[in-house]
Amino acid sequence: MSDLRLMSVPPSVRDEGGSILQKTVPYPYDTVPPQTPLFLYFEIYHLGQSAQGQTRYTVTYEARRQTRKGFLGRLFGDDTNTEVTSTTAEYTGRKRRTEEYLQLDLDLEADPKRPQSTQVTVRVTDNVTGNEIERSISLTLTPSEGGR
Repeated sequence: MSDLRLMSVPPSVRDEGGSILQKTVPYPYDTVPPQTPLFLYFEIYHLGQSAQGQTRYTVTYEARRQTRKGFLGRLFGDDTNTEVTSTTAEYTGRKRRTEEYLQLDLDLEADPKRPQSTQVTVRVTDNVTGNEIERSISLTLTPSEGGR
């Protein structure tokens, strides 16, 4: 599995026709302002094939976000809370190498006034061989100017 890469679509080409994935370019920052269309890109290679020549693999995406607790939470201990969101998808194919794109929906509803640290982890399990690998990437969601 390759490293995870953040990708985005430049504002100048967002409204042009065609596939949005073909317009993505590497996103060079680890801070993300609101309304930034963000994608996660990675490659999976060396997938095992069954006797019938099929590949079967499972991809699990997990996002962990640190948020601040309310007044009582801060008063009685740790003032941070960890929110975890995850999803799993299973794939079947014939290629031993594939590319994956995931559009990230990282909103700031929990605390729109403070930056939020988020870690995205991708875990790939080759269901033919049983091999498992994971990669993570960290980023900071920044509030909008009106939230400061």
